[in-house]
Amino acid sequence: QAAGAAATQPANAGGAADSPAEGADASDVQENAALFSKAKENPKAVAYSIGQCLLHRKYNYRGVIVGFDHVAQQSESWLRMMHVDQLQYGRDQPFYHVLPDVRDRPGAPVGQPVLQS
Repeated sequence: QAAGAAATQPANAGGAADSPAEGADASDVQENAALFSKAKENPKAVAYSIGQCLLHRKYNYRGVIVGFDHVAQQSESWLRMMHVDQLQYGRDQPFYHVLPDVRDRPGAPVGQPVLQS
């Protein structure tokens, strides 16, 4: 799942990463505040790191950043469905790939594990 960046704006239709995940200590909160400030100052710069935990500002789920694109790289149909061109910086901003914590998304599809007989 990709998420737009100036929260990613840390948080708009593409959404994302401006709050630390539950259980973060004070230094995590300070670091995250600095990253959020960096993202606001230069929304086209990558502000968040792979492996960083987050709380999605719009959809309120925890997750971890597993990758990013410097600009939108999804299909045209995904970009239209997510209204990316209506974001403040549109396609020209980092988009983060977030692995959500399934405990925060009840009813979300979960892949069936491979079964051995």
